[in-house]
Amino acid sequence: MAKSVLLLSALLFNSIFSFAQDLQPLLKGVAHISIAEGTIDCDFTLTDIPRVSDYSVLINSGMNIRSVSNLEDNYKFGYEKVYDERKDESFGYYIPDNTGKAKFIPKGLRFRYTGKFPVVKDSLLRQRTDWRGNIAFNGYSVRADGLQSSWYPVFYDIKKEKRYHEVRCEIEIDCPDCKVIYINGHEPVSGSKASIKSDQPLELFLFAGDFEVKSRKGTHFLNAGISDKQASAFETITESFKQFYESKLGIKYTSQISYVVSTPTSDKNAWMFVAYPTIAQVGWDYKGMPGFFKSDFDKQYLAHEFGHFYFGHYLRCNSVLGPVFNEGFTEYISLQLGRHLFADSVYKTSLKNMIGELKDFEPMPFSAIRTEEDFKNRQLYVYNYAPLLFTAIEYEIGEDLMWKWLNEILRAETTVTDFDFLKKTLHTVLKKEAQYNLIADKYFQSPSSLKNVLERVNSGTQRR
Repeated sequence: MAKSVLLLSALLFNSIFSFAQDLQPLLKGVAHISIAEGTIDCDFTLTDIPRVSDYSVLINSGMNIRSVSNLEDNYKFGYEKVYDERKDESFGYYIPDNTGKAKFIPKGLRFRYTGKFPVVKDSLLRQRTDWRGNIAFNGYSVRADGLQSSWYPVFYDIKKEKRYHEVRCEIEIDCPDCKVIYINGHEPVSGSKASIKSDQPLELFLFAGDFEVKSRKGTHFLNAGISDKQASAFETITESFKQFYESKLGIKYTSQISYVVSTPTSDKNAWMFVAYPTIAQVGWDYKGMPGFFKSDFDKQYLAHEFGHFYFGHYLRCNSVLGPVFNEGFTEYISLQLGRHLFADSVYKTSLKNMIGELKDFEPMPFSAIRTEEDFKNRQLYVYNYAPLLFTAIEYEIGEDLMWKWLNEILRAETTVTDFDFLKKTLHTVLKKEAQYNLIADKYFQSPSSLKNVLERVNSGTQRR
């Protein structure tokens, strides 16, 4: 049996961000989990909390709070509970001060709560949908991310719109019917108990239950259905992804990735997501990681997740345009990877498919976006419209300047990654004022932005 006390290995990198970072909160405590019953019972404390005037602590809406108390004397606070649909699956909790007009933050908070979730063992029990923020019990495992599900308390700075889901931790997981317990960034633990300690802030993605683990040169494959030969081939493929991104962006890809594969609690959903240094694949269609050997299109989906190392992890976004940075730029660089590493038809077909899906879509230009609702259709806006727009700009300025712009975005110091930041970084790279004004007018500000984008991309002419 592997040691139950794990220290974060030196294989994990020191995250470098584009703007100053606060001290991340420290999470301590224990979670008792039952795979058979679908229950999570938690006793967690949160300290090193940012001293801000307007905050909430996010906890999954399926959790029933038993108490919120002070660490110093275990005094049980009265608390307020609020719901904001933008905070995914969570309720927000805060302590009102004595006047009832402001919020009080003690030095630390202790949260005790219990949640019970559906256990989906067979097709008759499957739910209508599954998604990243779902706390999913599928009969043999539990899956819970840290960004959306908030299975542990997550401090949220309302003014900055910043979620402190990456935490330092000293926690225990007790799961009697588990054979493997995995917490993001740590060695998988064989057994029913694990003690995890980390001074490196991480999103605490949780995957535990009864499944196979294969490890190779520090890379872990959990429930992946992959042979040693396939694991070796997979390493070769993903190493080429890293080398491509490093060569273009000038930032070393230093993370040792773990791969998690799980079936959803629904009939049809399938997707991938990243909780660095974990890449998770959920779905029925691939039947494990061997599906990525089917075609270059499948490999390009994986390349998108690798791209999130840069846009989403290295660069943290904190404005309404955050999804444009996180997903739009990531989809763009994965298109470029496919263009250079795979057959030319993969790139052309990808662009054609993206354009086809925008047939009846009327996006607002970047300059008009004020709320998430302004995207109208987030999927089409950030995964289709935005990367096509960046492709059009590349056709205007050439590949070299486009990569320089991406470098500037990743390295420039800023406190907010908003529309002004997007414009400023492009302006820094483009030395010609007339060229900058042309691009800003056509693609960032014009009500006819989509028409301009499609005309430029469909022309097929590019500056080299």
